[in-house]
Amino acid sequence: MDPETAKDIIDRLVEVVKSKDTTLVVATHGTFPLDIADKVYSIKNGALTSQ
Repeated sequence: MDPETAKDIIDRLVEVVKSKDTTLVVATHGTFPLDIADKVYSIKNGALTSQ
């Protein structure tokens, strides 16, 4: 997916999450949505860590 479409989708998901006061879990190999996340966790060498 192109970056513009990805941003549009993330923006819409954020709108829904905020309006419903709920949580969104995103699993990705990229870093694109990290700037809008309240909390970020990583898995490295089998260990879950908070960033």
